[in-house]
Amino acid sequence: MKLFISHSIYLTPQERNALVKGPHSLETVGVSVAVRTDKTQEALTEVFCKYVVTNDLKDKSQVELIPEGYKLHIDGFGNCAKLADVPDGGVGSLMLRAEGPLTIDGEEVDAVHQIVIKDVTDLQRSTLCNELAKALTPPPEEETPKN
Repeated sequence: MKLFISHSIYLTPQERNALVKGPHSLETVGVSVAVRTDKTQEALTEVFCKYVVTNDLKDKSQVELIPEGYKLHIDGFGNCAKLADVPDGGVGSLMLRAEGPLTIDGEEVDAVHQIVIKDVTDLQRSTLCNELAKALTPPPEEETPKN
């Protein structure tokens, strides 16, 4: 079995810049979508899960499955300076790809990870976020006519 896993993570400017400045680790929530490529192309899961994002050089694994989600070692892919703001020489985002074994329930499977780390404002400006906000906003109360 081979899995293709897409990871979408949105960080605040403070979180992005902390990763740029030096060894740092943070916890956040993101979305992962797993697709099994041996029998079907349908998504297996789409879940909000915990991400531990680190650039600590002591961590050597690029992607690791943890009980609540994933641990991503972004320095294992190269320089994370792209996460800096544009005026500081970055682009405010990072796109990464990793391939290798992933242990799931004691079974080792081949996995391809597509990782996108963006600024949280990209999510806030998205159509999905706007539609979700509309759906969660209660309708205005109707005024009762006064006699």
